[in-house]
Amino acid sequence: MRKHVTQLVGLLVLAIAVAAVGPLQAQANTVKGDANGTTVAVNGTMTATVVTSVELKLDSTTGIAFTSIAGDGTSSATFTLPFGSVDARGIATPAAGASVNTAATVDGSAFTGAVYWSPYSMNIRVSGGGTGTVTVLQTPAPTLPFGTTATKVRVVDCSTNTGCTTFTTVPSTAPELTLVSGVADNTTNSRSVGISVPPAVATGTGSATVRWTLTGM
Repeated sequence: MRKHVTQLVGLLVLAIAVAAVGPLQAQANTVKGDANGTTVAVNGTMTATVVTSVELKLDSTTGIAFTSIAGDGTSSATFTLPFGSVDARGIATPAAGASVNTAATVDGSAFTGAVYWSPYSMNIRVSGGGTGTVTVLQTPAPTLPFGTTATKVRVVDCSTNTGCTTFTTVPSTAPELTLVSGVADNTTNSRSVGISVPPAVATGTGSATVRWTLTGM
């Protein structure tokens, strides 16, 4: 079955299907029928091409508010999720809507720093009775102080939107991290995205870009 993909890049990137255009045909806005007598008929043929479409909507109502939104509802939408001030001990006050955990597990191991996280929801739309799979990837690869190793600030995922204690690093190389798979049209999934701050990380301001991709089947 043909795949249809929507991407949202942390930053949201939406792909739309474009129907192929056939040979040009004569067009007009009027048509008439003429006949001798008292009756005339005009026959019209209706044509259309139904295509599969997908939509992925992220909602941060219960977490940090999205900022710098651009191209909303287009194939090149982007946004910023500003965590504000963070530190490895969980003392710094982050942006409103964020939570902090200083006793978290990251990638299956106890984490000695602090994880700041923000809840959000994903609404998945796939037309034609199809199903959807959502994956995430850091792209382009993050730059310092961000990274994907334990000594860097990592972008992490939590599979719930409350009381997050267990996190998984969002990769910067394939394979992408699968968030949900084979879900029905108009499914809403609640989860959290965060950043893990290790004790030895250098201070300073940095950023990392995450791409959410919805593939409809």
